[in-house]
Amino acid sequence: MSKRRQPQRLPPPIMHGAEAIDSEVVLTEFSGELGLLLWKSVRAVRLWAATPPKDRGRLFEATAHERRAERLADAGLPAEVRAPLERAATVLQRRPRAATVARACRDIGEWASARGELGTAIEFMQAAGMVLPENAELAHEVAKLARTRADYGRAETWYRQAISRARRAADWHEFARSYIGLGKVLVLRGSFPQARRSLTRGLRAAKRFSIRPLAAAAYHELMVLSIQSERSMDATRYAKCAVDAYGAGHQRLPALAFDYGAFLLNSGYPKQALTIFKGVPADFGRSADRLLREAAIVQAAGSAGDHETYASAWAESERLLREPSTARATASALLAMAHGADAVSDFVRAERTASEALKLSADRGESLLELAALSLMDAITSHAAAAEQMAAEPPVPSESVIEFVGELEQALGRQSRYDHPAAQSITVG
Repeated sequence: MSKRRQPQRLPPPIMHGAEAIDSEVVLTEFSGELGLLLWKSVRAVRLWAATPPKDRGRLFEATAHERRAERLADAGLPAEVRAPLERAATVLQRRPRAATVARACRDIGEWASARGELGTAIEFMQAAGMVLPENAELAHEVAKLARTRADYGRAETWYRQAISRARRAADWHEFARSYIGLGKVLVLRGSFPQARRSLTRGLRAAKRFSIRPLAAAAYHELMVLSIQSERSMDATRYAKCAVDAYGAGHQRLPALAFDYGAFLLNSGYPKQALTIFKGVPADFGRSADRLLREAAIVQAAGSAGDHETYASAWAESERLLREPSTARATASALLAMAHGADAVSDFVRAERTASEALKLSADRGESLLELAALSLMDAITSHAAAAEQMAAEPPVPSESVIEFVGELEQALGRQSRYDHPAAQSITVG
């Protein structure tokens, strides 16, 4: 029997969620004629891509493309989506160009993503990845969208698909990038040993092929992993490596500083963390990043006893929470805000906010956040009860303190009777 290692068969990636029919999410996110045309388009592309090449010519009726073109022309669609839908409709012809169809699907996916309709974005990006089954970048984009939508199971399978495609094509940039992306998903799922292996593989590939930005990204994510797994020495070491790899002025340095500030905050150094958070530009990253920054300031200011900063950051956090584009960061932000409210004994607000974080993290399958929210709710209940007891029952001094107070009263009484002139010259200040 041969001892040669057999190639591992990669299972097909997850293509759908809990919907009853394929691509149903498109009809949920878009209504009317636009929704129906988007749904028909992505279904047609997926059907074509899943059919063996020799049978594709018989899939659609001879007049299918003409009818679709007429319907698109009469629908009054926005120009930014009409053009790619027209190109995607060429799949209904007898010999469509795969690259044209894939590009059209990618354009529609990016358009939907910019609108915050991530379910539709994933459907079209998946269709593009099916049309070009060797393209590692498309598989990576599907995985990234799924990760953003907290569809971690689907994200993991598509990252593995991207790694496999990149290995076959010797595309080492996508190979390293996809291993790093997979590591990020595994961190979110709480699979720390697997995450460390994935991130280390991405780092080794980036260093081997001199892809410095990806090496910096790998160091950065290893720092985040070390923080979450409470390996403080590793966290600082990886942070220094990431700063060196990024270089001065890199656009990712604010994100690194923010993550290290979070580490300092959780390590019990709120004043130092608050200094770092304030130093991070208020407009860095996307709306979700700005929300996380403000929520972190709430927590650090609350823990440091800076009530003015706490109040202003809370107001800004609540404003950002109302923006749809911050949805992916909502659970983490609420948890940080609840910690800040607990620190300043704002227990009603703390309990309400922690409860919202618990529900969201459970719905999104973010197990680490869910456990953290449960733990914080227990702590808030304990702190509130202790504060209530202290308010209702002032602490009783010990007998020795009571006796000494009596002695002081007697001594003060004697001193007032003597009315010594020297006593009048003593200033207490």
